[in-house]
Amino acid sequence: MNIDPDQLKKAIKDYISESKDMSFANFMNSRSFKNFDIKGDMALVDDVRNIVYWTGLSEMAVDVFRELLNGGGYTLKPTVLIVYMADGMALRLPRVLRPPKKRYKEPHWLPTIMVKKAD
Repeated sequence: MNIDPDQLKKAIKDYISESKDMSFANFMNSRSFKNFDIKGDMALVDDVRNIVYWTGLSEMAVDVFRELLNGGGYTLKPTVLIVYMADGMALRLPRVLRPPKKRYKEPHWLPTIMVKKAD
């Protein structure tokens, strides 16, 4: 298993550069990431609004995603559920239908795709 976060970051960037976007289902299923330590018991979340983007991630994967999203030139865009259903993966949580004004009482899942920010 590859545990080098810089190599994982490069693999994610390369995947998005080639595909234009990446869902977390793509991330979990793609051969591009099969040699990396990406599975675990961590989640990528928005603690302020109690929104879950994806679960079942390794600590390294969560750290890499946070780096890419926080000043790394990438962002998450909401997407339709069918994107995840097509890949055979979805979270068993209530879905975000519209962003809350404050905070959800219970965790909600927001299906997203990761894209490169526009220059």
